[in-house]
Amino acid sequence: PLEYISYTRLNFLLGKILTDKKMLNRVKTTQERFMVTREKQVLAKLLERPAFWCFFTIKEVHGDDFVTIEDLFSGETHLIHSPALYERIKMYGSICKNYLSLMWHDGEFLCNIALLRQYTLSKSDLIFYCSLFADRGFTGNASDDETSLNDIINEHYAVFFSLDEISLLPPSMRGEYELKTTWQPFTLEEFDISRLEGIWDSIPLGAQDRYDLNELGEGLDDLPYQELFDLAPPSWQGCSPETTPVVRWAS
Repeated sequence: PLEYISYTRLNFLLGKILTDKKMLNRVKTTQERFMVTREKQVLAKLLERPAFWCFFTIKEVHGDDFVTIEDLFSGETHLIHSPALYERIKMYGSICKNYLSLMWHDGEFLCNIALLRQYTLSKSDLIFYCSLFADRGFTGNASDDETSLNDIINEHYAVFFSLDEISLLPPSMRGEYELKTTWQPFTLEEFDISRLEGIWDSIPLGAQDRYDLNELGEGLDDLPYQELFDLAPPSWQGCSPETTPVVRWAS
């Protein structure tokens, strides 16, 4: 939507400027004389504590648009004042497990800036996703030895937020169990699906082929991490081939 494109462009610019102390000092030098008192106060607070990207979950909902959140990477809890977040909680409840937003310190509480994104992704999901962009590794810990969340988002904003395409997808459930996706990349010198037992569906995807495993066979015993099949929840025992957990390969 055009409104989303407009907001996300603004969010990109705000993230680049408000998380960078050098950029904030440049704003102070060139723009402060044109600012009203409140704008000068905000700039002073940002110079003292620049904005930051925060992946968080809800801990407690208070009145008057105040919510206690937990930063899932630092483990710190914060009080945030956000009418937008308060409205999302009322609208979606627990469907949106976690949120991602640009934050700034306004005295004793945080405020989110521009877009408030919501995901069903877990902390480990986002750590894995961030690691795809991190030159110096990413564990979620604020360390000088690894790439920060600020660095990743500010440098790869457009590609990173392709996540928005799945922002409101609810988790897949089977009974009380949430279905997870396991990523295990590896390289084979040659691959011939006919050499594997079981029933597979082949789906062409551009220059690649995707293979969906629909029914297990004895020839799969030598697959890496084959023990994952032995850890299926009890509710999967006796499933028909149509409801057997799916394994996908791309070649």
